[in-house]
Amino acid sequence: MQWHADQSLPLLAVARASGAWLHAPDGRRYLDGISSWWTNLFGHSHPHIVAALRDQLDTLDHVMLAGFT
Repeated sequence: MQWHADQSLPLLAVARASGAWLHAPDGRRYLDGISSWWTNLFGHSHPHIVAALRDQLDTLDHVMLAGFT
């Protein structure tokens, strides 16, 4: 593949992610070299982060940014 700065890269379909890997619907996997935030440190689907998110969703699933909550 050849890429130029004035061209868009083709889109990549991702079905799921785990650790440092992105998994495509066709079974191929790609190393996520440009992940961001906590996935850089802990990977995708880290069990402790997933558990904390589930606990928070059970407590409060929506917070308005209008200063009401």
